[in-house]
Amino acid sequence: MNRREFAQKILLAGIALPIAGNDILANTNVTNNKGTSTLINAYYFRAHMYTLVPRHVREDLKWMADVGTNVVTLSVLEQDLFAATKNIEFVVNEASKLNMKVWMVPARWGGLFAGAPKVPEVAVNNMVALLFKMENMMNFPAVENYKITLDPRMPGMGNHSSPNNVDLSYDAASQTYMGKLSLTMTGYWKLNLKLLNETGEIVKGEAVTEENFESSLFFEIEF
Repeated sequence: MNRREFAQKILLAGIALPIAGNDILANTNVTNNKGTSTLINAYYFRAHMYTLVPRHVREDLKWMADVGTNVVTLSVLEQDLFAATKNIEFVVNEASKLNMKVWMVPARWGGLFAGAPKVPEVAVNNMVALLFKMENMMNFPAVENYKITLDPRMPGMGNHSSPNNVDLSYDAASQTYMGKLSLTMTGYWKLNLKLLNETGEIVKGEAVTEENFESSLFFEIEF
């Protein structure tokens, strides 16, 4: 199945495509493994990617079934349709044994669908972030026109940085913060950040120096 065929089967990135069992998207009157009519859908993040440990997957799925889950959703990259078919098949079969269905949602397809993050490359990568402010437990409005400085480091390699990074600035069209992340080798990276408000004042985070090894505001990646 190619990108176009897959995308045609969904209306939005958040609508899942069943790949095992009967289609129950339109059927909200179902009974889960606990005997209630509530549909419980568990998002199983990247379990099928790269090396799969069968025992771990079985334990995860058993736990999901025990708490009443009746749908497991996988986020699938385009490459997974040819590189992870055996792993996906294993998850589907094991879930079926526990009376759970499996759905897929597209992830990072042509920049059109959100989902599992794209695997980074040894290159200058596009970086996108969202920023929200907590008003209360129910309201998290988006924050506009701030700036996020970026200083990627490899703690296990002398804390060296990389060239050609671009700080994240607000893009009104997409309502996201966009920048460039330069990764010069594979391994563990800590993306040290500083959050600046409209006037350039630091809201959170610190500069990395010889005395200060890392910022208190950061992302972590390993690939």
